[in-house]
Amino acid sequence: MKKITTFVAMLVVTAVAFVMAQQPDAEYKLLSKKYVVNADGSVDYTFRKELKLNSQRAFFSVYGESFIVYNPEFQTLKINDAYTLRANGSRVDAPKNAFVEQLPSACADCGYYNAFREMVVVHTALEKGATIVLDYTITSKPGILLDKIVMAEDAPVAKYVVSVEMPSAGSLNYALKNPSPKVVMKQAGSQYTWTGSNLPQTTAEYYAPSAEMLYPVLCLSSLNDIDNILPTDFSLPASAADFVADLGGNELHRAQKILDHVVSNIRLNKMSLAQTGLRFRNAAEVWNSNCGNAFEKTLLLDAMLQLAGFQPQVSFRYDTLKCNSHNFYFPLSEYVTFSWLDQKYELSATNNDKIQPVGKSLNAKSVTVENKYILTADGKTLKCTDQKGEVNLSHIAEGYYDLTLERPLGAFGMLPGLLVGKRTVPVACGTAKELYHYTVVLPQNVRWVGKPIDVTVNKPFGYMQIKVVQKGNELDVVRSISITENEIPVSQYADFKAMILQWTDENYKRLVFAVE
Repeated sequence: MKKITTFVAMLVVTAVAFVMAQQPDAEYKLLSKKYVVNADGSVDYTFRKELKLNSQRAFFSVYGESFIVYNPEFQTLKINDAYTLRANGSRVDAPKNAFVEQLPSACADCGYYNAFREMVVVHTALEKGATIVLDYTITSKPGILLDKIVMAEDAPVAKYVVSVEMPSAGSLNYALKNPSPKVVMKQAGSQYTWTGSNLPQTTAEYYAPSAEMLYPVLCLSSLNDIDNILPTDFSLPASAADFVADLGGNELHRAQKILDHVVSNIRLNKMSLAQTGLRFRNAAEVWNSNCGNAFEKTLLLDAMLQLAGFQPQVSFRYDTLKCNSHNFYFPLSEYVTFSWLDQKYELSATNNDKIQPVGKSLNAKSVTVENKYILTADGKTLKCTDQKGEVNLSHIAEGYYDLTLERPLGAFGMLPGLLVGKRTVPVACGTAKELYHYTVVLPQNVRWVGKPIDVTVNKPFGYMQIKVVQKGNELDVVRSISITENEIPVSQYADFKAMILQWTDENYKRLVFAVE
C-alpha cells in the first residue's frame, strides 16, 4: 500500500511540474485602451493593465518596469493607479520614488525631440503570484486620432478591450485586420468597443513575420486624407543649396548622392507619426537640426531633389481598409517619386540602395561570387593562393590538407541553429539568390580525396544545387541557392529546413587534398 501511495504521489508531482512548465511567465487578466475624442478635438487616452506574474523571470527580467512615452509640449500624463496585489491579496501602492522620468532612447540623438519624456514606473512588492496594476491617462491637445493596435502581447491576454468614444459631430474610420472570432466589436451610437477574449501570446519563434501579419490589428483614424496635412513650404537654407550645387555627375548621379546624404548623414528618429501627434517640421528645420523622423527626412529628400532640378512628390503607401460602406486609407510608409528620361523612380529616405527605375529593381537580393584557387606543392607541404593572395590551409595529417571554401554571409543569412524542429507560424525569409563558382587547380602530385557531389533540391519556394566535379587537373565547385517566396508556410517548413541544413553543411564546403 505504501508503494502504491508513493507512486501516486510521484505521478501528482510530475503532473504538477508538467503544468507549471507549460504555464507562461505572466498573464494579462485585463488590458484596456480607451480613447475619448472631445468636442474640441483633444483626445484622452486611458490605458490599464492587470498583469499576473507566474515566475521569477517575469519580475526579475521582463515585467519589473513599465515605460510611458509622451510629449509635455502637447500632452499631459496622469497616473490613476499604480499598485501591486500580492499573492496573499494585500495591496502595495507604488511609492513616490517609483516614478522616474527620462529621455526616450529613440530621442537621444535629435535635439528637437528632446522634449519627449519617458515615465518609468518601477513596480514594487513583486513576487510569484502577484498582480501588477497600472492605470494612466494621456491627454493630447486638439489633433488627429491615428493609431494601430496589435491585439496580442508577449503574454496571453484573458480580456483585451479597446474602446473609442467620438463626439456627436465626429466620425471614426476603423477596421480590424486579420480578424479573429475571439475579437468581437460592438457599437452604440458614437461609442465603439472591441473585446478580445483569451488571446494567445505572440510567437517567440525566430524568423517569424511581424506581429501585424499574424494577429488581429485594429486601425483607428479620424483622418480622411493624409495628403491634406502635407506641408507646402519646401524651401531650404543656403547651405543646403550649396551642397546640391556642388554635386557632380548627371541628374541621376546627383539624385543618388542626395539620397545617400539624407539616409546616412541625417540622423533618423524612430518616433512614429502617431507618437508625434502628426506634428512635424518643414525641410529647412530638418536640415538645420541634422535629424528627423522618417516622414521629416522624406520631406527633406523631396526639397533637395527640387533644388537639383527634379519635380518630386511626397507619396504614401496605404492600407486600403473598409469601414462600413466606405473605404479609408491608413498610411504605412512614405516615399518620394520623380521621373527622369521617361523612367519613374521611388526613393525611401531610410534606404540608400542603388536607385533603380520602378519595375526594374531586383525582386531578390542577389550575390554572385567567383574565385580561383591554385595549389602548389613543395615536397609534402601544400600551399594555396587565389586572386587576393595566400589562402590558409588546415594541415590535418602528414601529407593531407583541408581547404574550406569561404562563403560570405551573402543575401541569405539565415542561421540553421535557430530553425526549431516544429513551427506554428510561417518563416519570414525574404527572397534571395546566391551563386558561388570556384575553380581549384591541382598540380600533378596532389590528389583530391573526395567523391563527386551533386545535390539538387527543387521545391515550390525555391531551389538549391551543390556540385563538385573534377575535370582533368581542376575541381569545379558550384553552390547555388534561390528563394523565390518571402514567406515559407508551415506546411512546407520541414522541406525548407532540410534544404537550409544542406546548404549550410560545412562538409559541403571542405575539400581535402593529399600530397603524394
